[in-house]
Amino acid sequence: MRRLPKFVVYVIACTLFLSPASITKASELVWGFINPSFIGGNYLNGSWLLSSAQAQNSHVKSTPGYQREDPITEFEDNLNRELLDRLADKILDEAFGEETDVPLAEGEYRVGNYVINVTTNGAINVQIIDTTSGGTTTIQIPYY
Repeated sequence: MRRLPKFVVYVIACTLFLSPASITKASELVWGFINPSFIGGNYLNGSWLLSSAQAQNSHVKSTPGYQREDPITEFEDNLNRELLDRLADKILDEAFGEETDVPLAEGEYRVGNYVINVTTNGAINVQIIDTTSGGTTTIQIPYY
């Protein structure tokens, strides 16, 4: 059998591979808005967009009959927050050298579900004990 020259093989290969490209046709790309709120948006996409948004919504709706807490409980919470805020201010003033009329008193403070032990020995040590869970947090603040 006789072999074909390389040139002939290349011509046949190019003809086979390029011939489908000459008969294929393309049209222009058309782009349009998806959201029906925009001019030119497809109105048929509205329900799909709404269901997609609802599926992604992680916001929890509040109940229509929401009632406030008991005023006494709300007052106690506010008072506890204020006491903790003032104690924190006093500890920071003592640690960072702010001059105050009343020095920081060592001892035990009971605020809500927490017991706060404050001691000073070269640094301010604050131990916070959660009486409900028994968890303890210790904070040491050096003097500056």
